[in-house]
Amino acid sequence: MTTATAERELVIPIAESPLPNPAQETVRLTSLIYENNEFVFAQEMPVKITWNGKIWVYESKEYNIIGFEENQQEADFAFRQTFTACWEEIACEEDCNLTTEAIEWKTRLKSLVTMVRQVK
Repeated sequence: MTTATAERELVIPIAESPLPNPAQETVRLTSLIYENNEFVFAQEMPVKITWNGKIWVYESKEYNIIGFEENQQEADFAFRQTFTACWEEIACEEDCNLTTEAIEWKTRLKSLVTMVRQVK
């Protein structure tokens, strides 16, 4: 298990990876950067990274976030993009516009993120 910060992509180079095919590793994020936003976390967010020989999957079951692509960098980007979309569409939405399940999801996201700050 690896702890990762927002400064590095969640990339396991295939040629350098000790992981067999299929491969799996869990990293724990303390923050996440997407475009100009850095999401700073109150606790580590576990992200399971899986390579099945065809696609890369980045998944946080606890927060219902997933990103997958054939290319690892694109899967990392998809995960970050999905997280940000969930933040904007769920965590920032008024409760009256959300289902009960979405409100529970919103609560989990809001308890994870302590700050969103602009980065260059």
